[in-house]
Amino acid sequence: MRKKVEITNVQIRQATVRDTKVISNIHASSWKIAYKGIVPQRYLDELKDDFWVSAFQNWISNNILTAQIVYDNAIPVAALLMENQGMKSFQSGEILFLLMYFPVISERDTGRNC
Repeated sequence: MRKKVEITNVQIRQATVRDTKVISNIHASSWKIAYKGIVPQRYLDELKDDFWVSAFQNWISNNILTAQIVYDNAIPVAALLMENQGMKSFQSGEILFLLMYFPVISERDTGRNC
């Protein structure tokens, strides 16, 4: 049986270009878990935490994405990214929404009993 960890002080705040290292780190950490067994392990092992910094800087500074960072007790644990309406990445007009989280969150049973 897993040990449950209480989340006691969750805060969500709007991310800025200054937060792109944190967002990239969360994204890379998520990839290493989500794509294990799908993407070659060597690629995941060599994936740098700052791999997506320039992409996130571009998307946030050019108002392509809106980003928020979720903190638990002042520690960044997740990032929420939402495509702004002006981006035309999907022909059907769908909006991209992405939730990325540090793998430690999945070990906490967060949200499983909601």
